[in-house]
Amino acid sequence: MPISILQTLSKPLEKHINLNITNYLNKNNLLYLNQSGFRSNSSCHTALVNITENVYDALNNNMLTGLLFFDFRKVFDMVNHYLLLQKLQLYNFSENLLSLLKSYLNNGNQCISIGQNKSSFQNIISGVPQGSILGPLLFKLFINDLPFSLSVNSDLFADDTNVYTSTPDITSLNNKLQLETNKIIQCCQNNAMIINESKTKSMLIATNYQLKNPLNKLDIQINNNQIENVSEFKLLGVIIDRNFSWNKHTEYICKTLNKKLYQLKKIKSRLPSNLLKLFYFGHLQSHLDYCSTIWDTCSKTSLNYLQRVQKLAFKLINDKPLTKNSTVCTYETLAKSLNILTIQNRFTFNKYILLFKLVHKKCPNYLTNILVFKNTPYTDINRRFNIPEPNKSIYKNSLKYIGHCLWNNLPTSIKNTTVLSDFKANMSKELFVNGSMNCKVTHVLYVIKCSGCAELYIGCTTKLQNRVTVHRQHIREPNLRKMPLIEHLHICGKGEFKIYPFFKMPYSDPMKMRLKEQYFIDKLNPKLNISK
Repeated sequence: MPISILQTLSKPLEKHINLNITNYLNKNNLLYLNQSGFRSNSSCHTALVNITENVYDALNNNMLTGLLFFDFRKVFDMVNHYLLLQKLQLYNFSENLLSLLKSYLNNGNQCISIGQNKSSFQNIISGVPQGSILGPLLFKLFINDLPFSLSVNSDLFADDTNVYTSTPDITSLNNKLQLETNKIIQCCQNNAMIINESKTKSMLIATNYQLKNPLNKLDIQINNNQIENVSEFKLLGVIIDRNFSWNKHTEYICKTLNKKLYQLKKIKSRLPSNLLKLFYFGHLQSHLDYCSTIWDTCSKTSLNYLQRVQKLAFKLINDKPLTKNSTVCTYETLAKSLNILTIQNRFTFNKYILLFKLVHKKCPNYLTNILVFKNTPYTDINRRFNIPEPNKSIYKNSLKYIGHCLWNNLPTSIKNTTVLSDFKANMSKELFVNGSMNCKVTHVLYVIKCSGCAELYIGCTTKLQNRVTVHRQHIREPNLRKMPLIEHLHICGKGEFKIYPFFKMPYSDPMKMRLKEQYFIDKLNPKLNISK
């Protein structure tokens, strides 16, 4: 269906109807939770975060994940008006509203105009008006019941429907996905929808070791035709590959940025630097920012190439020579002169913005379980998070791991900011002044002696850059009784604590931590002379 030409006077009425219907649906939780299209606080970014975090969880548990990317043929044009009106009645709308929507759908006409020739007008018997305000809402209500017939994860963004699940073995995965595919086929038949089999794809996501197994292949069929199994797929503007390396997506971004650099080079002699900066923000940085929290864990090679592209853009804006070896105009110097964050700092900035929205509930409900606060009986004004233990190294790229580390590392003054605009300003200042706030975790075992009562504490700190934050503290006595340090402070109320760093270790090895603690107690305690 072409773009509908609607009367201007109908726009205010459509906005009023759309607002009231949306408020009614949200108040009564009638919309599918993982529908991210045409909803406040939801976007392509949040939909992709939800999918990738679920996949990271599966990879961390050594499970295979199968994804099905369904494509429906002219789905906006094939919405059956009769079925749509029948579904609207189930939402308990008033008779007046139903009559109004029926008149809105059924009294449309269309024609084809080529030059001076125009066809006769024909009645529109299917489809929602494209280019209208109510069209997206009506389509969302039409497809809203599709995921409820499924027993696996499903994410919708308008007409993009993605179904995925995780299992320990390939046989159960194929059986489960085939069962869900049959349900979708039946649902499409009931709703007069057609699956575009040639554009529907499947993908198996697993670890590199699992992918080497030739038996690990998806075998899903639609009408006895096997769905094509791909190693990469462009989903909502981001290219996902089957091992989550993001190399294909960074290659795509680099090609796009190189085209924009060519345009910038052509116009730099005709525009002042302030307008060239606007071109950079609109045509280069926008590509770098789009869903960067998902793919910013790409390889160092890809990141270095992106940095070179950004440096070339900085030189073009500052009118510097495009030489590779230059001690006068370094990458960081050019960035500071233009007041633009470097690639790594920009990625960190975008990560913190997403974390702020998660902490302050300015995101969809399906993302609320990403961040987990520490359970403590004491007031924690810093709102610290529990850092999950990764079983696989790839899990360290997930937002659940990196996000917890980054937020715990954030200064209290910035962490307590409640307004997004102020948070952005404070974060930009922090990154410009202190540089990159990387989230590589190093844990240091330490010993603390209380000079007031000679109590001995053993624990570990999480060290992020130059800030040290306590992750786990407890007291070890001869009877191995444990007591939190903060509880001892309330009991003792006197004395100073002296920290004795012992050794560094990766966080993901708790058994090694316990062995080292016991070794310290048995062997090194007398040597350091810090016993009770």
